[in-house]
Amino acid sequence: MLGSYAFGFNLHNIIHEFGHAVTIWLQGGHMTGFYFHPFNACYNFSTSVPNHIFLYAGGAYIGGLSTIIFAILAWRFRTPLMVPLVAACSAGLTTTARWMLTTPFSDVFTDYSSMVALGVPLTFIILSGVIFLFIGVAVRILYLPLVGISQKTGLGRRLIIYLLGILPYYVGGCVYHNITKGSNFLAMAPSLGIVAVFLAIEAIFSKLLPQWVSFFRSINPARVRTSHVWAAWLGFIILLAVMLIVSTTPE
Repeated sequence: MLGSYAFGFNLHNIIHEFGHAVTIWLQGGHMTGFYFHPFNACYNFSTSVPNHIFLYAGGAYIGGLSTIIFAILAWRFRTPLMVPLVAACSAGLTTTARWMLTTPFSDVFTDYSSMVALGVPLTFIILSGVIFLFIGVAVRILYLPLVGISQKTGLGRRLIIYLLGILPYYVGGCVYHNITKGSNFLAMAPSLGIVAVFLAIEAIFSKLLPQWVSFFRSINPARVRTSHVWAAWLGFIILLAVMLIVSTTPE
């Protein structure tokens, strides 16, 4: 699951930036470069455009929401090979939701803080965050059978799969910032703790939700083979290479 999450997280970042690019092209602007990084902020460079609210909104509301197509494809092709694409939807939307929902409490520059500064109501951003979070969590729980989790899988095993399949990626990000930027790893521990608690809560819901809503029992558990795991990691490595190749800075 970790390889799938790493692939999906970064694929979503790429699509997010292309969502911004769409708004730039629609306003007659031109892209001059992209920068992608697995553990750092991703961004783009372009000529000036008149509507900055539309520009900032493009990443989440065009790019992010477009990843729902991956969930639709997974409904058609119910194989573990679809898990990395499902992760692009679920990981991307839940991460976007986190930035939206923390907008009132953070001084970090984000698309959403910029939208609020330009006059978009904060309530709209918060409501969007709730919707993104709901969709992202629902998609992840719906397709858990593709990583071998059945209705009979106990809570303990679910917790292990969630924590080992997602949390190490965030730990890797913290290690990167600690090494390259001198950030205090211990100061990042509370953020990692929040992620761990959220994943634990979601793991609990992943056990309960299929009992409450029959729709979440629609997909039969798949047998995850070693080849599926290696395919996810190979996809991640290839994606990293592509990110490195296309990343540039404006002249």
